[in-house]
Amino acid sequence: MRLVPESLTLEDTYHAATRVRSYEAGSNGRISLGTLLRYLEYLATDASAERGYDHEWYKRQGTAWVVREMSILLGALPGIDKQLAMATWLSEWRRVQAHREYIVWNPQNGQVVARARGRWAYIDRHQGAPQRVPEEMLTRFDTMGNSMQVRKLDIVAPGDGPLVHNKLYLTARKYEADTNQHINNCVYGDWLAEALDETVTATSIFSTRTVMPRYYAIEYLQPVLPGDELRIETAIAHAGSRRLIVEQHILHNRSDTQIVRARSHHLLLPQT
Repeated sequence: MRLVPESLTLEDTYHAATRVRSYEAGSNGRISLGTLLRYLEYLATDASAERGYDHEWYKRQGTAWVVREMSILLGALPGIDKQLAMATWLSEWRRVQAHREYIVWNPQNGQVVARARGRWAYIDRHQGAPQRVPEEMLTRFDTMGNSMQVRKLDIVAPGDGPLVHNKLYLTARKYEADTNQHINNCVYGDWLAEALDETVTATSIFSTRTVMPRYYAIEYLQPVLPGDELRIETAIAHAGSRRLIVEQHILHNRSDTQIVRARSHHLLLPQT
């Protein structure tokens, strides 16, 4: 992807550096969508703590931030020992929510690894109900604007069906839960990637291609608890000579309640 824009002033953002660790890389030698989401969550958590709102503050208040939507534009995902620079800032406040921007790049050449925008809701952590953002928090966090443009991906036209459809069944595990006792939102990235990989592997038309993720738009609709039985439906809605458009749904297997809805765009590259 393009270089980090010169208009980005790090002094106005919360920024940090990290290095890809050996246990963060997958079988292809690169980090996954789920790992990238974990970087972004870590960055947002530290940005809040730096302004005086750490996990203990939220625990005392009985509140939490939960992600409702995440849009991520991806470049080439890095491998082991690659150095990364990261920055985050708030672009917009609303009564019970905020939009947070993220950028991750290679500090050696300035190439962007990921650009993301998340919509976070402020809630009562016990009842899950939206809470008004405290006035003092609004004054401590400046908004910088510079919002990422969210893409709208058209999927299956009315009356048309997907080219390929696959279902993956799994049970949410206790170790996948976070301090709110729900499955952490980053885990959904692992599940979506696994379901897509299974779908592509089972489809002979992609046997000579490598699928490289380019863009994800994820909506988090309902929480998941350890022990919940789930179904991930993956539909390849469009397959051109150079790209895939994919629609995925994570559902409670028994009730068919939607948990996550994701739309993604992937590049098709020749295998090397």
